[in-house]
Amino acid sequence: MKKSNLIVVSLMATFILPIIIAVYLVNHPLYGGKHTHKGRLLSQTTHLKEIAKTPEKADKNKWLLIHYQPTQCLKDCQKSLQQLEWLYDILGKNQHHTQLIYLAKHPLTSLSAKWLYLPTRSKVHQSLPPHSLRIIADPLQRPTLTYPLSQPIRDMLKDLKKLLTFSRSL
Repeated sequence: MKKSNLIVVSLMATFILPIIIAVYLVNHPLYGGKHTHKGRLLSQTTHLKEIAKTPEKADKNKWLLIHYQPTQCLKDCQKSLQQLEWLYDILGKNQHHTQLIYLAKHPLTSLSAKWLYLPTRSKVHQSLPPHSLRIIADPLQRPTLTYPLSQPIRDMLKDLKKLLTFSRSL
């Protein structure tokens, strides 16, 4: 009888204990929460045509990597543009799934040929703040995740790789 109880207890421990540990780890604050994206999800549904004057120039079948610049492009802006170009280069075989867009009131003469310049509308959509941002927009041209310039570019890279992988599996 003792041997049969030991078998039942060991079977329960083998199957139930991992479930209890998993539930604890997912709900524990050190795990980092239930979301895996690093960018801020836009709460309001916007479309590129609400922000840019000529959104039809952007490729409709690509993920858009947007640098939004509502003011003059200074040192931080230049650094962000270089980082986005680096991110684009790092994508390698996935480059053809993405497009770099510089969204601002005035064009920038120092942009490389990788960039597409789109002028902003005179009245910018209320969901975008008055400061510079990096934005990932889906192939339907809806901005989805935003990143302040102070956030590391690797966070955007991780999110973009997840999005590209997920979109290929559909």
